[in-house]
Amino acid sequence: MLWIVPHATDTPMVRALIDAPEDQVPVSSLFRTAAANSTLATPQQVAHEIWAAIDERRAQGAVVHVGATAVAQAGDQR
Repeated sequence: MLWIVPHATDTPMVRALIDAPEDQVPVSSLFRTAAANSTLATPQQVAHEIWAAIDERRAQGAVVHVGATAVAQAGDQR
């Protein structure tokens, strides 16, 4: 079993966050910047990363971060 942690994937939910005012969704500016810089991960990229993690046969219980992890790291620094 793997724990998959998706980050900043270009999905309808993330697009809704991008459109939200920053006072309601503080991280919306991070997503807006990522979208403007084309650094959001596509669903296809995330699916590829997930399958690669499965093929690697990582240890049971491993946590696998997929998607635009740089956007998540920027959010952690706020």
